Amino acid sequence: MQILNKYDWNISQSAKALKVDRVTLYNKIKKYGLKSPG
Repeated sequence: MQILNKYDWNISQSAKALKVDRVTLYNKIKKYGLKSPG
């Protein structure tokens, strides 16, 4: 969540920072029901 906020919910940049695939991060966001704050 902190990484997503740091990169203003940019999935590509957040995934790169977390060293995971963009699709993996997207699936985790969907799985846990996370929503961007705006």
